Amino acid sequence: EPLSTTAPTEPPTLPMENAGTHAPVDTGNEPLTCQAYGQWPSIDGGVTCGASSCRALVLTEPYGNRCDKYCESFGHVCVAAA
Repeated sequence: EPLSTTAPTEPPTLPMENAGTHAPVDTGNEPLTCQAYGQWPSIDGGVTCGASSCRALVLTEPYGNRCDKYCESFGHVCVAAA
């Protein structure tokens, strides 16, 4: 299954210091943020790459095996997949 890195389609509404809600991602440009993993659907076996990475092993089959559709399903955009 793909490893997905996501970012919200809209700017976060909660402050960054609320660590349980958003985590920064360094993409080499501006840091991105994502929702807490508890808000992500279909994480395969609970496998994530740490709170600050916004990366997880996800099940994309319900989303046509497409990372972009997976990310869109919870208001994010896919910025990387492997």
